Amino acid sequence: MEIQISASIHDQFGLSNSADSVEIIERPNGGASIVIASCNTSLKSSKAISLSIVKNVINLIADGVRDGAAARAASDSLYTDYSGKVCASLTILSSDLQTRTIVITCNNQAPILLSRNGIIEKLTTECTLIGSDLGIRPSVSEIPIESGLILLAVTPAFLSMNHENEHLIDLSSSFTELMEEQDLTSKQITDTILLETIGITNSISSPEFSVVVLKIDASPNDQIRRLSINLPIKDID
Repeated sequence: MEIQISASIHDQFGLSNSADSVEIIERPNGGASIVIASCNTSLKSSKAISLSIVKNVINLIADGVRDGAAARAASDSLYTDYSGKVCASLTILSSDLQTRTIVITCNNQAPILLSRNGIIEKLTTECTLIGSDLGIRPSVSEIPIESGLILLAVTPAFLSMNHENEHLIDLSSSFTELMEEQDLTSKQITDTILLETIGITNSISSPEFSVVVLKIDASPNDQIRRLSINLPIKDID
């Protein structure tokens, strides 16, 4: 088996200063985590804030801090810096090879979809955005690692598009249809969901949003760790 992690991020109006930040880190005892933060402020510094949150979390994970504690620390730090005036969503998806589990740590109102054994589940929890107060706790779930397991997460802007757009985006239906196709990679899933969403909502007016997938693939293990990134660059006139 192998772990596949992918993220596709849409920047509003094609700008590079998205309010979303995403980072992937290898865990000190084996496995990998993807950390997604989305800042809900209209400040020009929203990108810097979300990036600071993500960097804070991955530094703590690298030091061996548990995901839930890292999320609480990031929330307290954000509250201290901005006195509760700036909040953000935070999601951490981890494949922990020490415990042989997937750990889902969430301060995000958008649901996480889980596919296993051909069944789609929607994981919804009562959680609060980080930075709104001291002592904010995330929702933490843990499930065993198994071949074919797929997790799909989106940032909260996806929910606002559902409220504002007359053609509602049925994430569960889109995900279910994709699972019926044979052996899609995590990148193919994120790209398809993101491009379908942009097509429905009109790319000009779509806000920043991110789609993230963690997949446990049944492919033979060739002992090669692979990381890749694609970043758009605006053409110079």
